[in-house]
Amino acid sequence: MGIDVFGRGTYGGGKWTTNVALDVLKKDDVSAAIFAPGWVYETKQPPDFQTAQNHWWSLVEKSWGAVKFYPESLPFYSNFDQGHGYHISVEGGQVSDAPWNNISSQCFQPFLKFSGNPSPDTIEVFVDFKEASYRGGGNITFKGTLEENTDFTTRIFQGKLLLGAVPLHITHSKGILYWDLHSSSLPLQMKGHQCFLHPGEQTNSQENSVKS
Repeated sequence: MGIDVFGRGTYGGGKWTTNVALDVLKKDDVSAAIFAPGWVYETKQPPDFQTAQNHWWSLVEKSWGAVKFYPESLPFYSNFDQGHGYHISVEGGQVSDAPWNNISSQCFQPFLKFSGNPSPDTIEVFVDFKEASYRGGGNITFKGTLEENTDFTTRIFQGKLLLGAVPLHITHSKGILYWDLHSSSLPLQMKGHQCFLHPGEQTNSQENSVKS
């Protein structure tokens, strides 16, 4: 069954209540096709496109869940690009400050939950396109305040990587990365521009080796 996000003849009214129709269809095990999700951009929903876009799709995810497939073998790489941005950087140096769109530049996206109205004690985690990037035009940004001697962790990828006896190297450009072998999650502290996991022997000041 088709759902028009503009709400034209659509059960539930579409727009910010598109999930109302999705809830009913899922309950009755009926397939759904979403028409014109560009409504968010075309109608300039506040406060800005990226926030509104994440909010709208989070409603869809709550109704139908999200299926994300990540590689099941190393190496695994992501610079968090979504195929568009406001600048382009290469190895930490900005080479363009012009807005761009290139779907072929999309990379694996992090497993993040949308937080609409975070409290003062909440750390927001989101893909940012405005701040400087190490490679491409996107990065992971953590926004908030931590009390002294307090840790914060969040899952950014949910993979199923089988680890052998060789060390696992995690390369990052900023921040501190920890690999949790038990939950297959990759918590991240501070701010990171890219993530590269690979097996084998290598020495680098920006790498942490973890043995399985």
